[in-house]
Amino acid sequence: MAKRNNKKMKSNKKRNPVSLKQRVRKAFKITLKVLALIIVVPALAFGVMRLYSTLQTTEHLEIETVEVRGLERVGSDDILALSDIIKGDNILALDISGAVEKIEAHPWVKSVKVTRHLPSTVDIEVTEMKALCLVSLDALYVVSLTGEIFKKYSPEDSLDLPVITGLETEGGPDEGYEVAKAHRDFVGFLAGREGMTISEISEIHVDPVHGYSLYTLLDGVRIELGKEDFEKRLKKLERVVKAGGSLKDMAVVNLTGERGVVVRHLRSAKAKVRKNGKKG
Repeated sequence: MAKRNNKKMKSNKKRNPVSLKQRVRKAFKITLKVLALIIVVPALAFGVMRLYSTLQTTEHLEIETVEVRGLERVGSDDILALSDIIKGDNILALDISGAVEKIEAHPWVKSVKVTRHLPSTVDIEVTEMKALCLVSLDALYVVSLTGEIFKKYSPEDSLDLPVITGLETEGGPDEGYEVAKAHRDFVGFLAGREGMTISEISEIHVDPVHGYSLYTLLDGVRIELGKEDFEKRLKKLERVVKAGGSLKDMAVVNLTGERGVVVRHLRSAKAKVRKNGKKG
């Protein structure tokens, strides 16, 4: 039995002979492949780098056109000046991330996308901030649709928007951000309704006890709106005006009482001034 097993093992060895010569040849092939990778890959990388360096200096890839889109408030010249993108520069040498960072430093720019279009065009797509209202803190600031105070107001902004006054904080935008944001929904309510809308309001005064008071743009009428039921109360006023009343004859309109609309007319106000012996 043992003899048979020994014969079987010998026959298996004869069928699968692996000589030292074959092993050396196989190891040599593997070594050649490794050496080829070590030599070829760096050479290819170097070649690509040389090619890219050459392309960055060729006159055939100079910037000829810079297209700026999405602007309403900001001038295209201002965007181009901020970007540092110059016609004639190589388009591959353009620092896109640097251009984006510089353009987004403009207070009216919310976001920007800069794209290369070979061989010679750069596209700048700007998304601007949208203003909802102004807010009076230590100075006038512009508030975005999301309630963010994003810049100090300047006459060049030419914004015909109501001003939120009466906020408790006397600080700047950092201290007033949360306060302004808290009143965003109310301003948005005025902007989205029909009838008396935000375009007719010059000031929104906030009182922690009595709530909101609106001042009309044309006549400076004070409309005391309170803290709730804004739509219901404004519709009461609109019915009064539609029935023959006129805001021009009103000094103060109180919409917070149980009796409905309480109006103090301008004549009554003038009579009260004369009665007190004061000059108006």
